[in-house]
Amino acid sequence: MGNLAQKIKNFVSVIEDTSIPAIYYFLTFFGVITIENFLEIFSDTGWVPFKLFPFNHESFLSAGTSIAIWFTHNCLWWVAVAFAFPIILTLLTRRKIDKTLRIVLGVTPIVVLTPIVDLILSAGKGIEIHYITPTGLAAFLPPHGVTPGEFLTGILFLTVIFSYCLIKTKKITTALLGVLCSYAVILIFFILPTIMGKIAALLKVSLLTTRPIPVIRFFCVIIFAEVFILLYLKDKNIFKNIYPSKAICLVLCFILGVTLRQYLITTTLIRNFSSFILTIFAIIGTYSVAITLNRPYHKNTKSVIGAVFLVTAICALAVNFTTFYFALIALSLITLHSLPPLQLKRVPVFSKFLISAGLLLLVLLGWLFAGGELRGFPHIFSLYFLIFPALCLNFMDLESKEKWSILNLFGKKKSKLLIGIVILISYLILPLLLLDPLLFFPMVILAVLQCYLVSSVNYKDKYAFFLHAVTLSVLAFWLNYF
Repeated sequence: MGNLAQKIKNFVSVIEDTSIPAIYYFLTFFGVITIENFLEIFSDTGWVPFKLFPFNHESFLSAGTSIAIWFTHNCLWWVAVAFAFPIILTLLTRRKIDKTLRIVLGVTPIVVLTPIVDLILSAGKGIEIHYITPTGLAAFLPPHGVTPGEFLTGILFLTVIFSYCLIKTKKITTALLGVLCSYAVILIFFILPTIMGKIAALLKVSLLTTRPIPVIRFFCVIIFAEVFILLYLKDKNIFKNIYPSKAICLVLCFILGVTLRQYLITTTLIRNFSSFILTIFAIIGTYSVAITLNRPYHKNTKSVIGAVFLVTAICALAVNFTTFYFALIALSLITLHSLPPLQLKRVPVFSKFLISAGLLLLVLLGWLFAGGELRGFPHIFSLYFLIFPALCLNFMDLESKEKWSILNLFGKKKSKLLIGIVILISYLILPLLLLDPLLFFPMVILAVLQCYLVSSVNYKDKYAFFLHAVTLSVLAFWLNYF
């Protein structure tokens, strides 16, 4: 028994070796689930149409789409499940996320046993693979609703979890808790369509949970959250430069675009809830990439940018190609703004217009989300979002050390006066653009408050952006209900 325990410890030490690049573990993981998905074609009685068609054949697009959706659904299921385990292990054992992630990804080859066992036991005929629809307490207990291969794979995974927790903490209660949490995660993913159906019923929206697209979108939401948790556990200071008020402002710019196109948007947002959440995640992910590129270089910068960029692209593509395309445009603006050789953030005044263009993209995306046509967006609003945010950002950049900054050109006193004038104009012109005289009164109040904050002795960006978020909220609420 002692020799067995020592061999297990040695095996764990080899698998969680941080000298091996993490990318090798990810490549192994995706290689394994790709092979598992292929074998599942034969081990599942469900039929996936695999047939080659020439590009000019009328069935080329539909056949390729069905294969892509099936493959994406299966891959995202495995990714969402696998990424949950290192989080559980890190929280329970206090081991570094680098090590627990390697353990989980390193043992994933056992998932190939799932289709192999099912094929052997069914004599090559296959066994139907499906989600579980719980009808009672027995539905939550294994092996109800799962194939023999799934049951064996689950047992092996839980054994790994138990052994790892026991070896690292030497506490059987922690090991049992790890098994319980891991089993709960696996169970949740097996009954996910039922959970989604309950949520849809609560929101009173129609959701075809038997179709793969809503499930795929839900997986994207889960994976996005998991990746940010993994990055945070890797380095708790990794997102310290991300200010919630700025992120909220970006999301509100998108919502403002929705309200410009459609009155009473609540029903639209609830009906397209998954797309709405994924769009918000894509916006936050793009903002995170921008912040990471503009902060001083850190040893984790490349891995953070790569991980966040990937999940942002997946979330945007899960909504539709238009959202993905807009995300690419925003990331292109960020690249031009932040990275050599151009690094346009060094160019006074013009650099802020790139940020304004990004804000306009968000408003346009909201307009399209509400069913608008791109060329139907009012040109006057395009000019407003390109000009006034850039002017405000240039005038509010009081901490700039550039020779041609507003502060150095006019001095502190005159700069703050100019800031007040620009803010006042940018706020008071909105009622004229929207042809709503009553909007003038809340805008005056908010403009005066913003001028006071910016001109105060202890000026801080976070307070100004918080009030800006309040302004956008008031504006979106006003357009929606008045």
